[in-house]
Amino acid sequence: MKNKFTVLSHTADIGIKVTGKTLAELFSNSAEGMFSLITDLKQIGQKEKYAVSATGKDKEELLVNWLGEILWKFNKDRLIPSKFDIIELAGPHLKANVYGEKYDSARHEILREVKAVTYHKLIIERNKTWVTRIIFDV
Repeated sequence: MKNKFTVLSHTADIGIKVTGKTLAELFSNSAEGMFSLITDLKQIGQKEKYAVSATGKDKEELLVNWLGEILWKFNKDRLIPSKFDIIELAGPHLKANVYGEKYDSARHEILREVKAVTYHKLIIERNKTWVTRIIFDV
């Protein structure tokens, strides 16, 4: 898939429009899009791996919780993820392996701080592909 995500302009925050052939790919591409707002992912290795799980009452809440989990891990442990493998996505549950490396100020530039994933104008739709729009508090 050529364009996984595009940046959306928003008054005070920043957003992305994400596509995926499957719902799992949409969730993976959403994570990649969010972290692309934070840093240049081409500079991030895949030296460390950790497991992530999330739940939600619907697809939208699951997406927000998934992105919130990996953002929390980044803020807590300074692990910058660059690859997101969704292992299981069934109903209200998601399990994934995330690969990345520890933040190194000599090698990694932080482009902006993403404080939180919001529900503002959040949608997940399926036409020919899955599409979502997500706004982040920066």
